[in-house]
Amino acid sequence: MSDKKISDCSLIRFYFCTPQVSHIRQLESEKASLGNEFEQINNDLATQQSLLASCCQPKHVETGIVHCGDSTHWKNDEQGDWSNLVSHTFQRAYDQSPTMKLGVVALDHDKNANTRFYVEVLKVDEKGFTVKCSTWADSRLFDISVSWISLSQ
Repeated sequence: MSDKKISDCSLIRFYFCTPQVSHIRQLESEKASLGNEFEQINNDLATQQSLLASCCQPKHVETGIVHCGDSTHWKNDEQGDWSNLVSHTFQRAYDQSPTMKLGVVALDHDKNANTRFYVEVLKVDEKGFTVKCSTWADSRLFDISVSWISLSQ
């Protein structure tokens, strides 16, 4: 009779335990698969964060304002245009010539004459840049304030 009890117990375990054991094994397999997916997503996120940090922040940026001064002290060329060259040295040299942008932020002029002016970057290299301020005809400028920004490429 004891053999029959053992056999009955084994049979009971087979019917009741086998589905649970199978289900537990399936859950463990799904857990491992989700762990792998989670690890891959974490790695992808770290890669994207690294790319974002490197592409969206310039390595070197400088800003400032240069003043062109009074046009009565500027040089006159053969066409009757007046110009002044203003050079600026960067605080720290760039690896290569940076991208430059200019903007006139203040203009002081003679109210009794026409106001004509032109501002451009004449030269830029790793160490600094030169801005050319120009006017012509009867225009009289007391000062032009030029804001600038330089960004590494």
